[in-house]
Amino acid sequence: MKNIITLAIFLVFFISCASQLDGLDETDLYVEKSIEYYKDKKYSKARDRFQNIINNNQGTVLAVESLYYLALCEYELREFNNAKQSFKEYVRYSQDDLRRQDAEYKICLCMFELTLDYNKDQTATKKAIDEFQTFIEKYPGDKKYLSEVNQRIMFLREKLAFKQYKSAILYVKSSQYDSAEIYLDTLLTQFRDTKYADDARIAKIIIFLMKDDIKQAESFLHNNEKYFDEPNGIYDSGEEFEDLNDNGKWDFIDKNNNGTYDKGEVSESFKDNQNNIRYKEAKAIIDNSTNHKITIKGLYFFDYLKKIL
Repeated sequence: MKNIITLAIFLVFFISCASQLDGLDETDLYVEKSIEYYKDKKYSKARDRFQNIINNNQGTVLAVESLYYLALCEYELREFNNAKQSFKEYVRYSQDDLRRQDAEYKICLCMFELTLDYNKDQTATKKAIDEFQTFIEKYPGDKKYLSEVNQRIMFLREKLAFKQYKSAILYVKSSQYDSAEIYLDTLLTQFRDTKYADDARIAKIIIFLMKDDIKQAESFLHNNEKYFDEPNGIYDSGEEFEDLNDNGKWDFIDKNNNGTYDKGEVSESFKDNQNNIRYKEAKAIIDNSTNHKITIKGLYFFDYLKKIL
């Protein structure tokens, strides 16, 4: 009788252990299949499976790592708000430093994708810029993401600059020149490293001429000659500028003998386009309003206005 009881206990223990092992194997296969779905770009299936793994394994390493894949699937499905939250949760609990850094970068990408068109509220754009800058400050020695981060920051800054420019032009159209100048001055102060800076300078000249203040237009052109046709964030060969300092000089990336520059090293100001196309364009506007007895309020101006608007 005693032997029968002992045998029964052993069988129950064995069956219990076997069940746990089978469960572990099934989990491994389930995770493996989920990753396979992700790699095959079947993101909806993969997302649902990783969410299931998280729900059934809360508080485990498996659940934390599944969070990362869940966030990747959500990102690919353009569910950027959900992806951002999943990446944030992963960063909070993960012990994998490299993957955490990648997740932090992808949080920035989610915020980038959540920004709105220039003619809508730009709060999200400003927050995305701050998030990218915080990321770079947190990982200053890591250049893995630097190039792409700088490109995206420049893109967002140009969106903000374009909003300023378009607002100014609306005021120009309604002859509210003082209001237009406020927007143009903000653009030239905060976003003078964007591609819209020359447009803003030309718009300022047009405003002076619309006010019949040719001397002020000429003075502005003279004082800003060195800023026309400057590189706007991107060097001709494709290397990026870090930013434009208050002293009118540029910070570059990766300086060496082939013409690229290290972040933080300062180079003398120079022209991106030696032909000074935009400067000549601005000068021609003034010349046409003075030398040919055609006021800026005449046909020449309206032809140009159509071009820039």
